Order: sequence, then C-alpha cells, then structure tokens
Amino acid sequence: MLTGESVLVAKRTGLQVAGGCVVYEGPLTIKTTATGAESTLAGIGRLVAAAQSREAPMQRVADAVAGKFCYGVMAASAATFTFWQTLGQHLFPAAIVASGSSSALLLSIKLAVDVLVVACPCALGLATPTAVLVGSSLGATRGLLMRGGDVLERVAGISGVVFDKTGTLTEGKLRLATTAVVPGAAAAVAESLQATLQNSGSSNGKQQSNGNGSAATGDDGEGLLLRIAAAVEASTRHPLAAALAAEASSRCLKLPAVTEAKTEPGSGVAALVGGQRVLVGRPDWVLSQLPPTATSASPQLSQTTTDQAGKLTSVYVSVGDQLLGGLGFRDTLRPDAVETVRTLQQMGLRVFLLSGDDTATVKAVAAQAGIAAEDAYGSNTPREKLEVIRRLQVSTHSVHFAGLVITLATTHP
Repeated sequence: MLTGESVLVAKRTGLQVAGGCVVYEGPLTIKTTATGAESTLAGIGRLVAAAQSREAPMQRVADAVAGKFCYGVMAASAATFTFWQTLGQHLFPAAIVASGSSSALLLSIKLAVDVLVVACPCALGLATPTAVLVGSSLGATRGLLMRGGDVLERVAGISGVVFDKTGTLTEGKLRLATTAVVPGAAAAVAESLQATLQNSGSSNGKQQSNGNGSAATGDDGEGLLLRIAAAVEASTRHPLAAALAAEASSRCLKLPAVTEAKTEPGSGVAALVGGQRVLVGRPDWVLSQLPPTATSASPQLSQTTTDQAGKLTSVYVSVGDQLLGGLGFRDTLRPDAVETVRTLQQMGLRVFLLSGDDTATVKAVAAQAGIAAEDAYGSNTPREKLEVIRRLQVSTHSVHFAGLVITLATTHP
C-alpha cells in the first residue's frame, strides 16, 4: 500500500505492518503499536493539512507588501476626504451637483470610502493562499500529495522529473508475459488428466490433434499449462491468481475442477486435479517437492525468469511427479507512459526513473518508456530513494518526484 509494489511483500514475526494493507495469504496476529493520531493514515492526513497551510514564498512577499500597502490606501482615502472637504468643493462645484450629494461632506465621505474599497489589498493577500488551497485540494483528490505551497511554486522552475516505477509509469498490476512447457510433459499430463480435462471442455470445444500429445483435450501445451494453473490459483487470493484468471478469461479457457486446495503462504498452492496432486508456486518450492529426475528439466524454463524487458516473477507448475512448465509475470507500462515521458523531454526536462525493483528490470522499463539508462536507478529502499533525490539536487538538478512512495513524505518532513 505504501510502496506501490505489485509483488506481495512477505512478513514474518517481528516485522511491522501498516493499517489498511491487504493480507492475501493466511491470517496475521498483530500487536497494535499506534492508533488514532499516531497511525500512518493519520500522518498522511496531517501531510495534506500541512500542505494547505504552508506558505509559498510569493505568499510571504504578498503579505509583506499588503501590510505596507494598507497604510498607503488609508492615507490615500484620508487625503481624498480632506481634498474634497477643503479645496475640491471650490475647484469643482459641479461635482457636488452631479453626484446627487446634498453637501460637500457627503461627497467627501463617499469618495473616501470608494478609494478605500477599490484600493483595498484584500485581493492581493487572499489570491495566493486561495490558489494554494484549491490546488492542493484538487491534487489530493486525484492522488497527488504536495508538501505545501512552496513546492507548488517551485514546480515552475524544475529541471527534471523523477518517476517512481510501480503504479506510476506502470499499471501496478502483474500480467502474464511468458510461458514455457517442458518438452514431452504436456503429453504425459494430458494423458493422466484426460477424463478431467474432457469433462471441463477444451479452450475451443474441439477434439483434435495438435502434435503436442494433448489431442484428447484439444489444447496445446501452453493452453494446458494455463488451464491447470488458473484452475488451481482460482482457489486463492493473490495478484498472480488475478493475472492468471484474466489471461484464462481472455482466451476463453474452461478450467478443470479442483479439490482440496491448500495455500502455503509465501510459497504457492497445492490442490488435486483429476486425482493428481498439482503444485503452482515459487520455483524453489515446487522443485523441492519433486523427485530429482523431474527437477532436471528446470533449466529449460529459464525464459520464465527473464526476457528482453527484464526480470520476471516466475511460477512453476507440476502435476504429480512431473514438472509441466513455468509462467513469467511482469508489470506493464501504462498506455500513456511513453507519451508522458516524451512530452516532458520536449519541455526541456530531464526524466529519471527510481524504483525498488532490481536494476536490470528498472533499466529495461526505462528503455521502454524512453528514459536514458544512466537516469534509471534500481534496488532502492524508500530511504535510499530519498538519498538519490538529494544527490540529484546537489548535482544542480531541481527535481520533482512523482510516485506512490508516501513514506518519503511522511517520514522525512
């Protein structure tokens, strides 16, 4: 919730959790250490409130000018009253008649009040704080937290923009990127699950041979892998489960029946499909429960751990004692990310990418978005991200940070 990373964060005894985060695998027993005003959520609320009350430099100038200007306005009003009460009524007698006033005193008071109202510096004193209040409020409703009016004012003079990766340039949701099937495994699995797969129906509803040994189901190896993995993951709550469900739905795959599903927190899911034990989860967890003869095929699944876009989140699938294949997931760029980066660069701004993901993945995403490799920084904790931004500021870059890492703002005022 606080870092915006799309991959689940494992928690063990003694680690801190924040209220409002979603627990995907298994219950947690927690000890409350902060409530009410001391909570992280309350800190975010204070950040918004402080932003609305924090003065911009121009506001301080306006307040100083308005304070002195007030005396000038009152002096001008008094001078106007004195002039029309003494010399004005003799120099311009027609003015009294034209104004409809019955006496010079009423005209003098009216003109003095007119000067006081028209020249009053209220607009000068209210314009800046009103603009800051409205701007910060609108930003907060759209997920943009600004530290104050001074930050809003400095945006006009920035020379660079630092983007967080996950959820800012990317969608923050994992999607299936690659699949790999162990040669010959699909035929053996299709044969062992023939009845179950036929009862659930194939992806296209036909019984046909496809040259991969799964003619009884009408699936190719990849379709068989996806059907089994999506069926097992459908019994759990996990970002990978959602990605598999979306992929299976887009391909109109019919899923086989699953029984006795059990989630191993931080590892994967075990279930029965057609009487066969199926494992879907972390590569090391799946391989640790297979015989050595089955694990020898794991090097053939290396493409599910990385591709041209960088490191992937990998999941292995086994059926019985047979390693069936692997699936690779990654976060994808937002549809408007490339255009956004290009527009900022055309404005003369230097664009940086800053993330907690590994450096290879960050540089690959930067290349996709049109950001130079030397301007991409990976493997950073929230505190290290702050240090990177400070180094950029020292190197004569006035940078603006755009991202989901709220802890940068709430921890370091």
